[in-house]
Amino acid sequence: MLDIIYNLRKKLNIDIAIGHINHQLRGEESERDEEFVRTLSKRYDIPVHIETIDVASYAKKNRKNIEEAGRIIRYQYLKKIAQANKLNKVATAHTAQDRIEWLFLALMRGSGAGGLSGMRPKTDFNGITVIKPLLSLFRDDTYHYLKETGLEFRVDKSNYDLSIDRNYIREMIIPLLKKRFSPTVFENILRSIELIGEDDDYLNARADTFLSTNSEKSPFGFIFRVEHLSDLKKTILTRVIRLACKRLGTIYPPSMDNVLRAVSLFKENISGKSSPLTEDVFCEV
Repeated sequence: MLDIIYNLRKKLNIDIAIGHINHQLRGEESERDEEFVRTLSKRYDIPVHIETIDVASYAKKNRKNIEEAGRIIRYQYLKKIAQANKLNKVATAHTAQDRIEWLFLALMRGSGAGGLSGMRPKTDFNGITVIKPLLSLFRDDTYHYLKETGLEFRVDKSNYDLSIDRNYIREMIIPLLKKRFSPTVFENILRSIELIGEDDDYLNARADTFLSTNSEKSPFGFIFRVEHLSDLKKTILTRVIRLACKRLGTIYPPSMDNVLRAVSLFKENISGKSSPLTEDVFCEV
């Protein structure tokens, strides 16, 4: 991805910088990754910003799994880099295969349309635009590009740890589907993801309109008339709740379990009852 963006930088009239986080999870391998990134920075003559963070300690302190903790830290830090350097976008190298893996994880979590539609080519992360320019390509396409251009690359060996759900999906389930149904099955899955995403966008727009016209912003959050919330269809109400959390600055949306508890709270309409949504946001009747 870096090579492609670098080669297009003049045509697109953009400035670029590299951001890298040493997660301190793989010992010497992590140090080699960092050195590789520094080498790339010199080769392309691009500024690089590197930070070392103990992800394992962060995960334990915040009661997150390693993958989720790493994702939170990465996006927080990439946003910090972009803002410090007056860059208005963050680009990540996710591919179509990442999108399919995410779908399976979302299915196992019991996610709604927002989770099932997963990664989008362009999203907002607390005021910074995140783009995924390789999302229409498969991982084999990226390896082909690397081979054709003779570019060096690093492989994260932890990606082969089958105790991690995402790795198990990648190494065991996806090859099985490919063998049984042929590679075209993934094009069909991606089409379903796109269709779910279109439905989700429409419902989110409805929720946005409701939030704008039926709430009052206060220093403590959003204030609603409970009867307005309780009259909403659940599919809209869940989105109103998640959108309100996003507008309040939460890094990641509340879990569906917490959202559904909030829905029940509003439907019951018992004064004085409250329920948590995230670590620092709750709802109260």
